Parts: sequence; structure tokens; C-alpha cells
Amino acid sequence: MAVNHLCKLVTMDPLVSVVITTWNRKEDLRGTLLQLKNQDYNNLEIIVVDNNSNDGTRGLLEEGFKEVRSIFLPENLGVEGTNIGMKEARGEHILLLDNDSFPKEDAIVKMVRVFKSDPKIGIVAFNIRSPIYRREDKEYTVQDPQSAYGFSGGGAGIRRTILEEVGYFPKEFFLYLCEQDLSLRVLNAGYEIVHYPDIIAYHRTSGVSRARREIAYYYTRNLVWILLKYYPFNRLSPKMIELIYMVFYASLEQRTFVYLKALLDALKGSGKILSSRVKIKEEVLRRVRIPTRLVFTHYR
Repeated sequence: MAVNHLCKLVTMDPLVSVVITTWNRKEDLRGTLLQLKNQDYNNLEIIVVDNNSNDGTRGLLEEGFKEVRSIFLPENLGVEGTNIGMKEARGEHILLLDNDSFPKEDAIVKMVRVFKSDPKIGIVAFNIRSPIYRREDKEYTVQDPQSAYGFSGGGAGIRRTILEEVGYFPKEFFLYLCEQDLSLRVLNAGYEIVHYPDIIAYHRTSGVSRARREIAYYYTRNLVWILLKYYPFNRLSPKMIELIYMVFYASLEQRTFVYLKALLDALKGSGKILSSRVKIKEEVLRRVRIPTRLVFTHYR
């Protein structure tokens, strides 16, 4: 009887799909996959989407992590790779990680508990911390969860049915601000994004860095697209004027054309973005803060 009761308890734990998208960060990915073996939660499937790496990532996955569901793409699709992984996921909940981040041992257990407690919670935003604080976290003082207007793809739980309702990441963004775009649609649909200080993911500093120019370009272009896609026209004009001013100011101050190129490319692609405009509720707009000025710090 005790054995049967234990089996029932085990099967009650919903499947969680861990989705990691990677590109040319083999050693970071290895570290993340090894850390996932230490989780207190057992009912996991791990999906790794490789965006056509050329650093031996495929060999690492095929030879060292055969239990992982690996998807090898013929080209680098950026955030669309994450979409492909999430669409392949069989779990009731999805845990998003970067190739250089990993959850604390009890994080998934706590995440599932939160989703069970309230069906209106669509996304659980983890507390992203540096691994140097791991000892300190053993005595972490629990703080109250806070409603949030965004999340980091380096550590976040998503209720899979929410994605089926509001859609996935915008593939045209390729990189950066994709989480903000999805967050707006989740909040607009009436679900909550909640940040839990005691649900922790650790984000290492990768030895393989991305070009600052690339980061500045995608942040700027995608910020323009978010404004065009979601802001009502009566609020759009002053925001765009402010943004254009900052593009020219940052270009002169930092002596770069990357912001101007991003702005021009955003305007060239604005037709498709405007055709997919979403009417955002007023209460959502009041809550959300788009990080306009932060965009112009990435090239420095």
C-alpha cells in the first residue's frame, strides 16, 4: 500500500520541459547540463536547440548527454530556435534557461508549487544571481513575491498553455527584447508575471562574449518595433521623438553609426510590424516600463 501511495505522489508531479537555445558556447552548455543533474525535481525533459554551432556542441550532446532531446538547426535562427524548442516541449510547464545559466537545486520544485497555487500566474520570473553568491543563498531571507512586467530568459517558468494562447517569441526580433514583447501579450491576456526572490537561477559570466555592436543594434531596432507594435498612436509620437533624439545623441557621443543603422532598418521593416499591432489595455501600459535609455549603454 505504501509503495502504491508513493507512486501516486510521484506521478502527480507534472512534467517540466527545460528549454535551452545555444550557439557556440559548448563549455557553458556542458556546465549547465551538469548542474541540471542536481535538481530536486525529477520529472524533467531537457531540450537543447543548437543554432548551427561550429565549436563541437553537436558532438558534446550526442556523445556526452544522450538523455537530452537535441535539435540541430541548419542555420542560426536566433530566438526562433527557442520557439522551436518550446513547441516541441511535452511538459505542462516550460523552464527557460540560457546556455550559461542554471537553477538552484530547489528552484523547479518551488516553481511548480507556484503554478499549482494560482492558475492566473502565467510566468514565474526567477531571481537571477551570480554563482559567487551561492553560499550566501543557503541562508537567503525569503522576501514577498512581486508583480513584474517582464522576465529574463536566463531563468523563467512559463505555463505552456499561455504560449498556445498568446503566441511565442517574435522571430523577426532574432535577439534581445523578445521577453518584453511576450510579456506585454501575457499581461494583456489577463495573466500575471510574478518575480519570486527565493526561486533562484545562477547566471555565469560566459567566456564567449557577444559583440557590443550586435547587442546595441538589436536592442535599438527591436525597441522601435515594440513601440510601433504596442503603443497607442497618441502615446507613440512623443516616445518616437524621444527615441530618435537619443539615437542621434548617442551616435555623436559614442562615435558610432550602429544606432542610426538600427533605426533605419527598424523603419524599413515597420510595415510588417504595424500590420500586427496589438491593442494593449490601459492598465497594462501603466504598469510596463520600456527601458528606452538603457538601450544606449550597450555599445560603451
